[in-house]
Amino acid sequence: MKKIEILIADVFRKFELGKYQKRSKILDCWDDVVGAELAKLARPVGCDRSVILVRILHPAAGMEIRLRKEEILSNLNRISGEELFTDLRAIMPGKSGRQSSIDRKRQTKQKLRR
Repeated sequence: MKKIEILIADVFRKFELGKYQKRSKILDCWDDVVGAELAKLARPVGCDRSVILVRILHPAAGMEIRLRKEEILSNLNRISGEELFTDLRAIMPGKSGRQSSIDRKRQTKQKLRR
């Protein structure tokens, strides 16, 4: 029978929970990396493995994020000390009033936590 410490370590490795925690912590530096003004219009809403999902509130902010993508990724990875992020995906809320897939995923997660 395995010790609980070994089982927990195996689960962390299997689900990459350590990287998930690191990614979340590094994204706390978003305002410093992109600047306060851009951060007001472009917020990271999560990660899909190594891809940062960024909600864009204005088309100009989306263009700036796309233009500075390599710089942003490089700075976040430099801060982390390893390559945690490989891509960045800008997501603009739909004008049709429909929920984005990110909103649906977030609501589903919240329902599951209850």
